[in-house]
Amino acid sequence: MTTEISKHDNMIDTRNITARIEELEESKKYPEYDGEFEELYQDEYDKLKAFADEIGESAFENQETLINDVYFEEYAEEFAVDIGLIDGANSWPATCIDWERAARELQIDYSSADLDGWTFWHHS
Repeated sequence: MTTEISKHDNMIDTRNITARIEELEESKKYPEYDGEFEELYQDEYDKLKAFADEIGESAFENQETLINDVYFEEYAEEFAVDIGLIDGANSWPATCIDWERAARELQIDYSSADLDGWTFWHHS
C-alpha cells in the first residue's frame, strides 16, 4: 500500500497522489471490504479527488511537486541555493535576506490548492 497523502507533508509529488487515488479505487473492488470502503477510505478518497481536481491536469502531466504553505519559506531558501542565486544559506548574504518576502514573491509564479484546510503551492 502506498503512503497516505497528508496535509502535514512538506512536499507532495503529484505521482504519489495519482498512485494513492488509484490504490483507493482498486480497494473498492476487494470483496474483503464488503462495503466497508465508505467507512474506511471514502473521506480520504473524496478529499484527494477534490485536491487533484483543484490542482488541474497539467500539474499531473508535468509531474509537479506541491509545497505546503507552512514550508514555502524554507523551500524558497533551498530553491535559491539550488539554482545558484546564493552560495549557501548559512553565510552572508543569505543570512541578510528577508526569506518571508522572498517566498511571497516566488509564490507569484505558483497556484494554490487546498487539501483538508491546508494550502499547497504548485508551479503555474
